[in-house]
Amino acid sequence: MIRSPLTPAFAAAFLAATALSASAQSPAALPVLSFAGFYAGVHAGYGFGDGRFGITPGGRWIGDIDLPGVTGAATRSVNFNSFLGGVQAGYNYRSGNIVFGFEADASAMAARGRFQSATFSGIDGSLDPGTYSAGGSLRSDWLVTLRPRVGVVVAERALFYVTGGLAIGDNRFSHHINFLHLGCDGGDCNVALPFTTTAGGANAASKSKTVASWTLGGGVEYAVSSKLSLRAEYLYVDLGKSSAASTFIDPASNAWNITHRERKNLNIVRIGLNYFFN
Repeated sequence: MIRSPLTPAFAAAFLAATALSASAQSPAALPVLSFAGFYAGVHAGYGFGDGRFGITPGGRWIGDIDLPGVTGAATRSVNFNSFLGGVQAGYNYRSGNIVFGFEADASAMAARGRFQSATFSGIDGSLDPGTYSAGGSLRSDWLVTLRPRVGVVVAERALFYVTGGLAIGDNRFSHHINFLHLGCDGGDCNVALPFTTTAGGANAASKSKTVASWTLGGGVEYAVSSKLSLRAEYLYVDLGKSSAASTFIDPASNAWNITHRERKNLNIVRIGLNYFFN
């Protein structure tokens, strides 16, 4: 049998071409995000919480027989909620599978809540003891948090972390107790509800201020490419408390003073997208 001298060379070339073709058809593994370095991104989510109103009496309210009823009408819990969205930026340092970082974020929202009580009658012994009701509203429009983070990387794709730190937000509220005295015929106006004309009167106050408080939460961040990550996060935010004083002066120039109090908290569930600059 005669063998061609080209056979070994042809076989070698064929094997090399086959190997090159197989290599071209098997793409190299994509680079994995390390979660280290500077990043920035956007987020969107939903916030829900509750606020609580209360009063501290002063002046002629101290010892007034109608005070327990007025306090009950004015002390209420209010639920509120809002969609929210914003931006975040931060820096991470990675050591092994542990990630340490710091993040700042800012969110816009429209959190609102309000209540209005029924109308109640005073319990004074006069024929016309008067009536009263209470109401209030609260709102927050923005929130900024400054938080360290610590987490662990699992399977080089997922970062599970906890976080907590400073929360700064606007805290606004208004609160009122309305009175209507129907007259004093046959009654003792000195111990009735605050004496008003038929137009009525009120202990009313409002307050708007920036509150510095705290937040705590956690989440998971997943690498979708060498530059991008998706995250899901939960934060509990204490939005702090506020107070404001009111003084209602009846026609006899007797002061009925009240300090109005409010505090609220917020639960935030949100998703985010981050871009890493490494």
